[in-house]
Amino acid sequence: MKGEAVGLKVGVAKQEPAIAGLIEGILNQLGVEHTSSDLERVPCVVDARDGQKEGPNPAARTGATVYIDDFLPVHETMLALQGRPVASNGFYKEPHLSARSRAFLDSIRQSFFSKGLPLVTKIYWPQDAPGCLVLTHDVDWLSYSPLHKSVVRGRPGSRYVWLLLRYATGRRFGYNVQSMIKTESEFSVKSTFLFRTHYASHAEKLEGAIRQCQGSGCEVALHAAKKSHKSPEAMVLEKSTMERITGSPVSGLREHALKFEYDETWKCIEAAGLQYDMTFGENETTGFRAGLCHPYRPLGADGSTYSLLEIPTSFMDWTAIHVGMDYAKIEALLTRLIGTVTSLNGCLCVNFHNTYVDRDLFPGIESAYRGLISQCKAAGFWVATAKECADWWTRREKAALNAFSEDGALKLDLEDPLILPKVYWPDGRVELLGQLKYAKSHE
Repeated sequence: MKGEAVGLKVGVAKQEPAIAGLIEGILNQLGVEHTSSDLERVPCVVDARDGQKEGPNPAARTGATVYIDDFLPVHETMLALQGRPVASNGFYKEPHLSARSRAFLDSIRQSFFSKGLPLVTKIYWPQDAPGCLVLTHDVDWLSYSPLHKSVVRGRPGSRYVWLLLRYATGRRFGYNVQSMIKTESEFSVKSTFLFRTHYASHAEKLEGAIRQCQGSGCEVALHAAKKSHKSPEAMVLEKSTMERITGSPVSGLREHALKFEYDETWKCIEAAGLQYDMTFGENETTGFRAGLCHPYRPLGADGSTYSLLEIPTSFMDWTAIHVGMDYAKIEALLTRLIGTVTSLNGCLCVNFHNTYVDRDLFPGIESAYRGLISQCKAAGFWVATAKECADWWTRREKAALNAFSEDGALKLDLEDPLILPKVYWPDGRVELLGQLKYAKSHE
């Protein structure tokens, strides 16, 4: 191919719409540029054994063919993207589909290498961070009593008597918005606080809590309730009410108690014009319910792709309290999650409630919260609000990255200088090219 410019995009064979949406979504997650035209000229073509439509004969292609079915179970993946994943047992849900997607990427890479060509992908996170930590806080209540059974169960003896005495003399627990912001400022990070539009008690604290968040640079999002998970009208009303309270647009939400209805909840969120959701998780287990550890665009029951992003929440402090985990077990679980996410360059979205990040009521949760931030910072994670994560992922999807190989030299046309290219060379080297438009030959 000397003297001829070879485009380094992956070709995608013509498919049924639902499978086409699935393939496009997986390639976007992996940061692989792709095209559905000129399949005879690309180094590698992605196809599916299930769902093919008539198109160019695979035997006529000059590029190798990689079948996504050989790595990802197409039907199972589609069900997961639609919000009805195959049921699995166990307390910890592995991101098994993300792991299989990585194997799929490895096969694409080897197809390029077999032709002596590099594979160029987009970095996952800003400055090529190994993962993203999204800190979120559902504000279910604006106070919390030491008489609550969760406190009674975990704090027997003289220490509990001390809590009761403090409560009797006017000490109020559970608000913690200001102290959480202070903790995060010590680590130079920001988080997303999700508020309800109405509180039965201590409602007078709502406006002050929101102003504290806004003043600190934290994000304010919607902790939706009132049947909005199955009523578009209720969702639109809750969003507009929250925007009236905050005086600014609201970008995303998590449903209270993770209420989710297949083929309904995402429709309601889409109808309200929200950018992202963090509802699709489980209350009594931890990990990745859909088997995916990256943000993704869900699929509708009809195979269409939603415009909203689902940011998978993989840890919630309530779950740890509910199953009676002590600090050591919580720390071990969070360390496991960090390792899993790092291995796949994924997103670790966690939910620490304001009422539980309380040193007096739940010292193990408060310590785990601090430890998580510290560990992720030390590992080089990008720590972001939910909106920052969604904005970045959308920007990454939209940024064109055109790569060509000509006379042994790599040529790049970068549309967005922040979405940097990562080059995998056939000799085993991996190179982050920064903002350079051209790289020297690696022959």
